[in-house]
Amino acid sequence: MMNEETTQISVDTILKEVILLIQNSEHEMAISVLEKARHKILDCAEIHYLLGAEYAETGQMDAAIEQMKHAVKLKPTMHTAIIQLVLAQLVNFDEAGAYDTLMLLTEDAPQEFICIKKALICLFENQLSEASLLLNQAIELNQTNEALNLDLTKLISNIKQASENESSVSDSLQDSTFEQFGTKPSDILQDYNSNIAAKTNNVHNNKSDKTKVKNKAQNKTDDGSANSALLSIYDNLN
Repeated sequence: MMNEETTQISVDTILKEVILLIQNSEHEMAISVLEKARHKILDCAEIHYLLGAEYAETGQMDAAIEQMKHAVKLKPTMHTAIIQLVLAQLVNFDEAGAYDTLMLLTEDAPQEFICIKKALICLFENQLSEASLLLNQAIELNQTNEALNLDLTKLISNIKQASENESSVSDSLQDSTFEQFGTKPSDILQDYNSNIAAKTNNVHNNKSDKTKVKNKAQNKTDDGSANSALLSIYDNLN
């Protein structure tokens, strides 16, 4: 059995290897290494998070969500993992689940993440201008994670596009399909995939009325598809 010091050395070695594979776009190999690692080294949040990131990169969103949930459970202070899990759940049409995950960000989290949390809640409530202001505040506060700021900047751009749409988001939430917006789930997934893995270096280098909001998050169209108006805001995240 490996002692704690040996385990940490092994984890560091694995993370360095995986990051190199990711940088070379060898995602299937990275998944293979991480799958073996998670069975060998138990309860390592970083390994689960990177595995989730790579599953998302290869379009395996259910597996990605499962691994990110493990990461967040093992390390509730992994705030970037919480945000990425929220985005993954939104992409996977689980708006209620995304809302619940968002609530895991407690008030003692860094202020940039509190701003992101408040911004996403504003999006659930269709308060687009307030969401943009909060995301800009988060960007100003975040001085360490450039990839996260890139996501936030593109979210702001997408919010602006949504607010300029001739059919308001609030109206579209009542009855909308992806075809109406010209956005398909695969488009959102593709855009989301390529940016999530960009945050892996950060993993290695830096070991209102709830019922009202949640009901809005659970709002579905008759055919069971998620609200495209809300999800379209997360388009083009890469």
